[in-house]
Amino acid sequence: MAQFPHGVEPVVATLILNEKNEVLLAKSPKFESLWIFPGGHIDSGETIEQTAFREAQEETGLTCKKANDFHFFQEIIGSPDFHRPAHILSFAVALKTEGNVSLDKNELFEYKWVSLDEALKMNLMFAFREIILAYKRYLKND
Repeated sequence: MAQFPHGVEPVVATLILNEKNEVLLAKSPKFESLWIFPGGHIDSGETIEQTAFREAQEETGLTCKKANDFHFFQEIIGSPDFHRPAHILSFAVALKTEGNVSLDKNELFEYKWVSLDEALKMNLMFAFREIILAYKRYLKND
């Protein structure tokens, strides 16, 4: 337990798409120069999708709806991309929005809407690159 003082942490990453099917990427003080998806910890009694909607609203000011049935799971143990030692169980959900971004400056400080292909060329946290690749596979097979 000393290696990961917070234990195992269930989190949700929100792959938020706009009306042009561009994805929202943001920067966080926790991840320095890496681009990430908004998201956060699952609260006790909360579903993965409830967490996705809540985190999207809290961090970006966006009201979202489910984009499709895409779900993706990753287990991330001791990633050098993370700001502290952590054992993360990460669930990704695709959301759709038509709103305007209003960042919670305590969580995120910059954002961009980009195509999935453009996103893959950016300095992404490794786990989020995997989510985009999985989403592209999902779209190809859908």
